[in-house]
Formats: sequence, structure tokens, C-alpha cells
Amino acid sequence: MNSNQEDKMQEIIESYLNDVMSKEERTAFEDKMQEDKALKEEVLICKALQESFNENDWHKLDRDEETLKTMKGNLRSSEFQNLSKMIRETEQTYLKTKSRKPKLSRRYAYLGIAASIILFISIVFPFMFNNTLGDYYNEYEDWGDIPSMTEKGAEGVLNIETLYASKKYGEIISYYETNTEATDVLEPYSLMKVGFSYFHNDQYKEALETFDVLIKLDSLESSRGYWYKLLVYLKEENAMKAKETLSIIISNKNNHNYKEAVVLSKKME
Repeated sequence: MNSNQEDKMQEIIESYLNDVMSKEERTAFEDKMQEDKALKEEVLICKALQESFNENDWHKLDRDEETLKTMKGNLRSSEFQNLSKMIRETEQTYLKTKSRKPKLSRRYAYLGIAASIILFISIVFPFMFNNTLGDYYNEYEDWGDIPSMTEKGAEGVLNIETLYASKKYGEIISYYETNTEATDVLEPYSLMKVGFSYFHNDQYKEALETFDVLIKLDSLESSRGYWYKLLVYLKEENAMKAKETLSIIISNKNNHNYKEAVVLSKKME
């Protein structure tokens, strides 16, 4: 079956499931399902998918052909079939024992619920959480937005600026760690570059500590530290810390990237 035929068949199946066929069309389609096992299976799969989503989510899924194919594949998989069988058997056992063994029936009810949850997660989870924290990081990372010091500054500031322009992140870290007491290094834009250097070298703990120093500075740029910490948590896929940091950012409209944080917070709800 080519793609055009598949699309046409999908439209017919949706017409059947959405009850927009005439009585004659519906009867003819049901007769065809009795003769065509593959068609009947496809209808049952589409019905299961539709019942798993609200109307808006189903329309989104229906437009995403690759995701739809993946989920149909999941429904056809042996793992799904085994779980489906397990649920049916558990339900039957529950009904048989309900009247004569209350305690045992409750146990089977719990097993049925557990199996249903596992089944739901295995099918729906990849779609509902299509965006991972890594995806959000890729969407919102803006390290290139760190400002540069163009005017003449102290020696430490100029050293970090020069090294940063040459992407010598390891040397920036070495310089910073040997000059942590120097007040000229504790300058907002320099700290941002030091924090990014740690981040670039996968030293996330040190990056977070550096951004904490930035936050504690009495500077208009201090709130950038929260945003950069958020990027680190997204990269680490630490959802709890990412949400905590987002809450801090959106608590004050004057914080750096406040609007972006509001949008991202809603996406992660």
C-alpha cells in the first residue's frame, strides 16, 4: 500500500471511529473488517490511540506521521500484547474472585491498575514528553549572548576577555582558580565567562558555584546567574532543580530572560 492509499485508508478509519459514515457505509466497512484481519487490527489500534488522548492532542498526533507510526508500532509490539493480555487476565480473575475472596480480589485489582499504568506509560510517555530537558536546553541556550568588556578594565578582566575570545577555556579556569581573591576577577561579565568555561569543560558543579558568586554580586547583571544555572540544570537533565530555578526567575519581572522563563515554565508543567 503506497502513502496515498494509506492516507485514504486512515481517513476512512477516522470516519468510522468518529461515526460520520452513513449507515450503509458503516455496515460495508464492518463487513470488510470481518474479512480483513489487518484492517481490523488497524482500526483497533487507531481506536486505542484516540481514546488515550484528548481531541487537541489527537489532532497533533495525527499530523505527526512519524510519531503516529512509532506509536502504532508500540501497540503492535509483543510487549504491548503481553501487557494487554495480563490486564485482561487480571480483570477476569478479579471478577471471578470479587464475590468470594475480597482480600484476594483487591490484590488482583491493584495488579490490574499497575499493569494499566505500565501500559499507559509505555505508549503515551514518548508522545506526551516529546521534549526532553536536553531539547529545552538546545532551544534556550544563549551562551553567545554573554556581553564583552569593550572598555579598558583591570588586568584580570582583560586577561579573561582575551582568553575567552580565543576559546581557551581551560586557561580561563586556571587563571580564575589562582586569582580567586583578586577583586578585578570578581566582575559580572568575567564571572559569566568563567562559569561558561567550567560548563564547557563539563565541570557543572564548579559552573554552578561560579554562577552563585555572580548572583551574590551587587550588580544589575546578577540575575543572569539564575538563567545560566537553569541552562546547566537543563543540560544535566535535573528537572527538579530546573523548575526551582525557573520559579526564582519568574518571581521577579526584572530578572534576566523573565519572559523566556515564563514560557519555558509553562512548557515544563
